[in-house]
Amino acid sequence: MRKVENGKTTAQIAAFARALGTREPDPKVRNPDYLAERMLPALCQIAFLPMFRGLSRTLYDAGAKGMYCFHQIRTHYVDAIIRSELEQGLEQLVILGAGLDTRAYRFSELLRGRPVFEVDHPGTQRWKLARLGAVKGSHDVRYVAVNFEKDNLEECLKAQGFDGAKRTLFLWEGVCMYLTEEAISATLGFISRAVPGSSVLFDYIYRGMLDGSADYYGAQESLRSARRLGEPYIFGLDEHSAREFLSARGFDIVSDVDVEAVSRQFLTKSDGSQLGKTAAYVRFAHARVRPRS
Repeated sequence: MRKVENGKTTAQIAAFARALGTREPDPKVRNPDYLAERMLPALCQIAFLPMFRGLSRTLYDAGAKGMYCFHQIRTHYVDAIIRSELEQGLEQLVILGAGLDTRAYRFSELLRGRPVFEVDHPGTQRWKLARLGAVKGSHDVRYVAVNFEKDNLEECLKAQGFDGAKRTLFLWEGVCMYLTEEAISATLGFISRAVPGSSVLFDYIYRGMLDGSADYYGAQESLRSARRLGEPYIFGLDEHSAREFLSARGFDIVSDVDVEAVSRQFLTKSDGSQLGKTAAYVRFAHARVRPRS
């Protein structure tokens, strides 16, 4: 897992964008994470005042061009996948690198009777729970401390009651770009042994962004920001290579979409205009555990 203080800072930055997005005047593009602001220090509340919201967004995008809009579409897109999986018989949810994710709370009624496993550093988990306070979430949230580079994910989850025979969605949001390919393959190896019908949903960045062979909107600013936080990106995939990458690890691709496609769905305002431009170096991959022959 990422270093706890830096990981918490990165999670707070993402939560800030989500919280700011809940104030969008147009409900069609408004961020649904109404609990995000609870994750933030009290001083941040100033940024959400009407007189400062425009400046707050401008400053946010100046530090990480296109990331404000990216966090809006990622929240909408992942929420939609979770709802779809629930309609198809999802029995448990595993959030890998949960950070300041609030879905166990926001989706409490939909997740009723289904365990939610939040996997992260215990320090981040303690801080998060203190911020949430009395907010009620899923009746069965289990907090699992794991270092993806060192610990055995399967053993840690099973120790908290994870059932490999239940249809599971593994949500892996904003994590893979910080891990080695070996750690990613080990985690996917575990997920591939879940009951067929289970799936993994994750976002990943393009390898061309890392090796400098291609330039994408917002890429240079994001690279600099990650290095400044002490959490440099180290893993990426070539464009349109997720199917092959996942197939070799026991998965059938459900979808592999770029942010442009998702933006058209979730950044289009009621008047047909766009909320803004999103970082263009990220894709979302959703893959299902292949039936065993």
